[in-house]
Amino acid sequence: MYIFDDSDKINKLRAVTLMHGIKLYLKAGIQPSRQITPTYMRNAASHYTGKKYKRGAKGLQDALSDLRAIYPDHYGKDSQPTRLRETDVGEGR
Repeated sequence: MYIFDDSDKINKLRAVTLMHGIKLYLKAGIQPSRQITPTYMRNAASHYTGKKYKRGAKGLQDALSDLRAIYPDHYGKDSQPTRLRETDVGEGR
């Protein structure tokens, strides 16, 4: 278990989670939850970057780019998500 005991670590976790949510919405059109709307994601990104973003996909794409610039080591431009191996999942589950 990992304990987030520092507000900087908590903010970094929130920003990385936000990046994943924005990417999910842009690629598949899926909101992470009912409360996490595109407007909420733009406003949350503004909290980290200090910029105001336009409505629509362009604004979310700009927000994602800016967040990636702030946190390049967490889901940067060239990083790929880790894929599970079949041995990790198990057969017949």
